[in-house]
Amino acid sequence: MLFRAYTIYKSLEGAFPKSEGKNLFAVCSLIASSTVSTRKLPFGVVCTLPRVKSFALPNGESVTIPERIYFREAAEEGLASLTAEQKAIYHCIFSRSHDGYARERSLKALFALGVPDFALPYIVESAGDYVLEIVQTLYRLLCGENLERYREFCGRNIKNVQSCHSRMMSYWWEYYRDICPDYGSYAGKALFEECFGFYKTGQKEIRL
Repeated sequence: MLFRAYTIYKSLEGAFPKSEGKNLFAVCSLIASSTVSTRKLPFGVVCTLPRVKSFALPNGESVTIPERIYFREAAEEGLASLTAEQKAIYHCIFSRSHDGYARERSLKALFALGVPDFALPYIVESAGDYVLEIVQTLYRLLCGENLERYREFCGRNIKNVQSCHSRMMSYWWEYYRDICPDYGSYAGKALFEECFGFYKTGQKEIRL
């Protein structure tokens, strides 16, 4: 079990600030005890996709968050044993889950806890999700937040915001034009414009 927890920890070590190392290991230990794997992998270890994105946090530290993780969610009693900081880390991880329902649950839980600075990359990356309900949920959650904080973060990470915006538009064009033919009323467009201050492809600065 310890080996499994350590292996999961090493796969996620760069996804959080160094100061959160002990909290991250506690979360990885819970994940290791909750599941073997959703994929057949060496040593029965659950994995992350190798693709990552690098973000600059407000304190200047860089983190690299995974595109997808393949863990099963922990039981409620296991989550109850975590501190608030550890729960935030757990929900950041599961906001990248292969399971869309888990991603949505974790976003809601993050906002209920209060979004720490290290969770900002996970929030922004979720704006480019292909599941419409997740985009709609994120828009509703962000509308009650201090948006200046998110816009400042987006300004630090403008290339990632550009990439997320392009992905959001592509998903609307490919999957959601039938149910929302007017792009001007699409939740993804509102999310980027009203919450992140990002209006169009190629924009190089965030409107604060």
